Amino acid sequence: MKIKSNVSSSHESLIILSYFVVNKLCCFINWLQKIISQGARKVLVFGVSLDGCRPISVTMESANKSATYDRFGCVKDNNDFCNYHNVLLQEVLKELREQHPDVQIVYGDLYSAMQSILDNSQSLGECFFPFIHNYPLILRGCFRV
Repeated sequence: MKIKSNVSSSHESLIILSYFVVNKLCCFINWLQKIISQGARKVLVFGVSLDGCRPISVTMESANKSATYDRFGCVKDNNDFCNYHNVLLQEVLKELREQHPDVQIVYGDLYSAMQSILDNSQSLGECFFPFIHNYPLILRGCFRV
C-alpha cells in the first residue's frame, strides 16, 4: 500500500514531519494487515487527539515566540500536525476496507471528539468541565521552561 504525502511546502520541518507520519502509518498498516491475515474481523483504530491542547505542549511552546495559538490557547501547529496524521490514516483505512470487505474497520475520532468538547464547553457547564472556563490554568503545565 502506498501512502501519499500531501505536503507541498518548502519548509524542511514540514517535510520531515510528513515523512515521519507516512513512515509511521506504513508500519502500522503492515501490522494491521498481519492481524487481518491472522483472522481479525473487527478492528477499532483510534486517531490522535489534540496534542496542542496538552499542558506539556503549551508549556514547551511558551518560550517559542513564533508559536501560534488557537482561540482555546492550544498550540495550532501541533493540532494541525495531528489533523494531518488523522486525514492520512483515514485514507489508508478506506483503502484497507476496500481490500478487506469482510473485515469491519472502525475509526475512533478522538480529535473531533475533543474539539467538540472545547467548542461546546459553554453549554456543557462548569460542573462538567470546570477548567475550560479558565483556559490558561489548565493548558499551562506546572513548571515553566
